[in-house]
Amino acid sequence: MPMDKEISDLIYSDRFKLVKKLFWLAILGLLLLASFFVFDRIIKNNINGLANIFAVLGILLILPLLVYSQFLAFVHWKERYRGDNSDGWVILFVIFSGNLWFAVAVFYYFMHVFPDMKKKGIYKE
Repeated sequence: MPMDKEISDLIYSDRFKLVKKLFWLAILGLLLLASFFVFDRIIKNNINGLANIFAVLGILLILPLLVYSQFLAFVHWKERYRGDNSDGWVILFVIFSGNLWFAVAVFYYFMHVFPDMKKKGIYKE
């Protein structure tokens, strides 16, 4: 049963806000990973395991964005997709559910989720 458009817009507005928050956490995680490489590889001084702590924290801050983005790509396709190739996307999602799943989800983000976030293209009102 299709969801009412206004309710769907509210739900996706919150989901898109969460993606933006998780993006900034992931940026912090990338900075921590960069710090790990600076301490561990360039300075060659792992001060009491500090570099390792930076690496673990960096990965932990990046993972929520990666996992939630995968979830959002699939749910967006299921609930809000407005293109002409719905069957094509489901085939890609199923076939590439192994190693290339992330690449398909990223491609889908650029083709559909980001335009929906900005209300552009086929998602404009």
